[in-house]
Amino acid sequence: MDRTQALELIKNLTVIYPRTSLFTEEENGALRREIFIKILLPLDHETMKEVIEKEIEYNKFCPTPAELSAAYKIAARNKEYRTLKPTNDNCAICHGLGYILEKRSLKGIPGLSEYILHCECVAGTRWKYDGRTNITDKSNFYIQSVSSRSNNIPVEIPEEWRGKKSFGDLIKSIGK
Repeated sequence: MDRTQALELIKNLTVIYPRTSLFTEEENGALRREIFIKILLPLDHETMKEVIEKEIEYNKFCPTPAELSAAYKIAARNKEYRTLKPTNDNCAICHGLGYILEKRSLKGIPGLSEYILHCECVAGTRWKYDGRTNITDKSNFYIQSVSSRSNNIPVEIPEEWRGKKSFGDLIKSIGK
């Protein structure tokens, strides 16, 4: 982001929050504006624009630079996960993403829920998580592997592997 884009975002904040002293002529207003600009310059303009729109929607007071920075980190991480590119690992199960999403219904809860399953290919190693074995921060949460949920997972597979009864059979035919 350049300086003019940062000033544009700050102006948006001052329009919504008129009591903010970011554009006053006094010394504190100029200092505050420069601190905001210093924090905004290394960040992506589009992501920060989305963050500020959300902050405006949910906060009745002007967010501080620390609040904007924290919200940006979360938004950037979420944007990164939404735009993950497949690796060069041409896996027939996950197509190089490392995971697939399975929709299943839970007992007593209407509708379908989405669950992530990590693939057992090279790309799937970054999605493996088992909180039960974590020494420093134990939890009961973990991500199941594709082979542990081998029946009825809807994934496009190559023509030569069609007709296999389950993903367990598919994985056995691959040799994993």
